[in-house]
Amino acid sequence: MDKEAYKLGQKSYVRNRGKYINPYPRSDSRHNDFERGWSQAIKKLPDTVIKEIARQTLREEEYKLELEKKEKERVKKAYLDKKG
Repeated sequence: MDKEAYKLGQKSYVRNRGKYINPYPRSDSRHNDFERGWSQAIKKLPDTVIKEIARQTLREEEYKLELEKKEKERVKKAYLDKKG
């Protein structure tokens, strides 16, 4: 069993709020491991864990957005400085 695919399946269940999105093709053995992790998340993860993972995911997304915003500002400033 591919543990990374299994864990990714569990995280996917939480991140996608139960929507099944398997990144592996059916011909790949990791497809079943992902699916197993996803379906086990339904059974095993209590609501508190799901909420905490969702909070962590939200924080990660907010952090990425903040980095993107800073990068856009940096590029804009560099452009304006160069333009004069």
